[in-house]
Amino acid sequence: MFKNIKIKYLFMFIFLFIFIGTLFTVFAQSSDEGMNTKFLNPKYKNLDDIDKIALNKVVIVGDSRMEFLLDDEDVVKPINFIFDVKSGAGFDWFEETGKPKLEDILNNKDLNYHYHVVFNLGVNDIQYEENVTKTFDDYFKEYQALADKYGDVDFYFLSINPIDEDLLNESQPYNVRTNEDIEKLNDDFKDAILKIDNFKYCDAYNDLEFLTDDGIHYLSKTSQDILNYIARRCVVYK
Repeated sequence: MFKNIKIKYLFMFIFLFIFIGTLFTVFAQSSDEGMNTKFLNPKYKNLDDIDKIALNKVVIVGDSRMEFLLDDEDVVKPINFIFDVKSGAGFDWFEETGKPKLEDILNNKDLNYHYHVVFNLGVNDIQYEENVTKTFDDYFKEYQALADKYGDVDFYFLSINPIDEDLLNESQPYNVRTNEDIEKLNDDFKDAILKIDNFKYCDAYNDLEFLTDDGIHYLSKTSQDILNYIARRCVVYK
């Protein structure tokens, strides 16, 4: 009789041990997932990736497309991304405001992080200057100088992404920009960047689908796709 009781309690103990172990595992997994979403978009579920990404800072320098992305509450933004952006920004803004702010960030880096800078400017300059070659020359001279000055920082040029010419010509009858101009400027950057060790070209133009309601600014879904592209397919984390 006593033998049967001992066996009964032994089975109960084993069952209880397995149950508590399973419960603990489920809780730990849910806690990990909660920590993941604290850092980045919930799409980023790989904990090893999250630990690595969290040790990096990404500075995005851009115009209204990036400012709208920043202000869009429907777009989930990584907490380790810094935005240096302005609606209507072109080369003059970059020289007077964008570049000084960027240099201030890079001159005062938190040494616990590796820094990356993503440039996404140029679509407004094609309108202002109507000269693709001058736009490229102006920006690339500055980008190259920054890459030389901050050799411990990784720089990226995110392609100037397309417009819907029919919609843009309707919403802005004075528009002179074309996708042909944008593609030419992208190609110039792509070729030149190959010569700089700490500079990379990211071709979202050909890799993503772009949805717009005014011909130049993107819907929330596209903005999220662009941000995910930067975070997961453009920046190379250290």
